[in-house]
Amino acid sequence: MLRLIATLTHAVKECNVSDTGLVSLLRIGFLGSQNIKTMQQITSEVDQYTWIERAEEIFRSPLFTVFTLDKVEAPEQIADESVMGPTALIRLVTVLAERGILENIQKWKKLPAGTSSSTTLTQVKQITSLDVLRRILLLGVKRVTARREKGHKRYRENDVAYAAVAYSTGAELAAALVAFDRATNGKWADSIRGAHKELVLCLGNAAELALVLKKYRRALVFALGAVSAAENLPPHDRVDENIRQKNQRRVERARLGQES
Repeated sequence: MLRLIATLTHAVKECNVSDTGLVSLLRIGFLGSQNIKTMQQITSEVDQYTWIERAEEIFRSPLFTVFTLDKVEAPEQIADESVMGPTALIRLVTVLAERGILENIQKWKKLPAGTSSSTTLTQVKQITSLDVLRRILLLGVKRVTARREKGHKRYRENDVAYAAVAYSTGAELAAALVAFDRATNGKWADSIRGAHKELVLCLGNAAELALVLKKYRRALVFALGAVSAAENLPPHDRVDENIRQKNQRRVERARLGQES
C-alpha cells in the first residue's frame, strides 16, 4: 500500500486524485513512518509477526526460478516500511503543499466533503502540524543515511543487486525530501539538512552498481540524476568536486555501455 501511495503521488493529475483523496491517505503514511521495534525489543509472538511485516522488504525473483534456478533480476523491489512509510507520507504532504492546501489545514473547522470516513480532523491536523512534520523530516534524513549505509554493507557482502536496491530506494526518499523543500520554498531547510547531499550520494552509488550489473540505461538515469542533484546545493550540503567528476564519468560510462 505504501508503495502504491508513493507512486500515485507522481501521477495525481493523470489519475485525477482529489485533495480529499490525498488527505484520506495521510494516516496510512503516518502510521507507516513510526519506529520499528528491533529484534532485541521483541517480547511476544505478536511483536515477532509485526516485525516481519514491517521490517522485511520485497526483493523477489519470479517463482519459477525456485525450480529452474535461472538467474533472473527480481521484478519486485520494494523497501521496508521504515523507508516506504516516510517516502509515502512526505510525497503526500509535498503534493498538498504544491496545491496550496498544506498550510491551510490547521485552520480547517471540518474535513472537506468526500474525505474518508476513517479519517478525522484531529488526525489530519496532528499529522500536518509543525512539530510532527519537523520530526518526520528529520527522521526521513536519518533513514536515508541508514539506507545508504545498508547499501554499503550489502556491497561488502558481495550482494550487488541487493545493495543497488538499498541505494535506489534511499535516493527515492531523499528525492521526496528535496521535493518537499522546493514545494515549501525552503521553509523546512533546517529540517532536511543533509538530504540534498544524500540524494547525490545515493544516486551515484546506484549508478555505479547499475554499471556493475550492466544495466546501462538505468545507470544513465541514476548518473544524470546525481549530476543534476549536485547543482546549486545549499552550502551545508555541498559535495566534493571529486564526487561530481565521478558521477560525470558514470554518465559517460553508461552512454558507452548503451552503444556497445
